Amino acid sequence: MAAAFKSLLPLVLALLAGALALLLSRPEAEGGRPATGLCVFGAVLLAAFGIALAGGGLSGLSSALATPSLMVCLTSIPTLALPLLGAALWALSAGAPQRPALAGALGGLAAGGLAAAIYSLYCDQDAALFFLPAYAAAILIVAVIGLLIGSRTLTW
Repeated sequence: MAAAFKSLLPLVLALLAGALALLLSRPEAEGGRPATGLCVFGAVLLAAFGIALAGGGLSGLSSALATPSLMVCLTSIPTLALPLLGAALWALSAGAPQRPALAGALGGLAAGGLAAAIYSLYCDQDAALFFLPAYAAAILIVAVIGLLIGSRTLTW
């Protein structure tokens, strides 16, 4: 069951962040439902992590993350995401986002989520105490890259 969640959760993130990024690429657009969906999704992920942490404790978290798979995850997901991020930023540049840094960060979340969903098919770690923080950190790396690049390239 955890194997399905580690693939499904990043895919849902990619869809929500991508929809919101495309919506915000129009100057008159507001966040609306995709923004609400993304916030609810984030809250559900935090709650799931809290439940997993309550069950395993800090020692469970440290032992779950003390594997060579962590470094593989933290390098593989951003590497897989870079071409996807380039495509997302190229697509967003066809619009005129009023907040280019936010649009770039959302493009990064979408690219990172899609890359994490692909990577999850090959990841040997299924524990929630591993994939929730490890995938989140890797996806956030891509989101920060998207924010930095988007703030410069998505201005109009």
